[in-house]
Amino acid sequence: MATPLEVVVSADAGSQLWNLTVFDLHSGSSLLSYRGGNSAARSLTVLRGEFLLSAQLGKNYINVWEIQRKDQLQQKIVCPGMVTCLTASPDGVFLAAGVGEALHLWEVSSLSFIDKESPLDGSLNMDRIGDTSVFLDAAEC
Repeated sequence: MATPLEVVVSADAGSQLWNLTVFDLHSGSSLLSYRGGNSAARSLTVLRGEFLLSAQLGKNYINVWEIQRKDQLQQKIVCPGMVTCLTASPDGVFLAAGVGEALHLWEVSSLSFIDKESPLDGSLNMDRIGDTSVFLDAAEC
């Protein structure tokens, strides 16, 4: 088995060449890049170590890439509005997205929509789903 490699995954809102890039933490060299649109701020997340997800800048969908897939087939999850933030639970069971002023929650294995919770006025800024996948740290901005 290969030695684990520490990497940095970076999303870019303005690049014309790629959307996400994986860099070697120590050398700074680019290891992989994923094409297709531009990522919105606070939307890059890794799901179960198998998928990279990011909200498309200014659009109503989430881009999905398989980490190990060489042909970079990009999939999309369509949302009812512009996605402002995105996170996945540490165990990979849930995916939460701030869509406009509402919080949307999906169960990942079937992509079944679970719940929509509308906060007070203002847009949603999500931090993370707790280690037990029970609590979501969220605040309005």
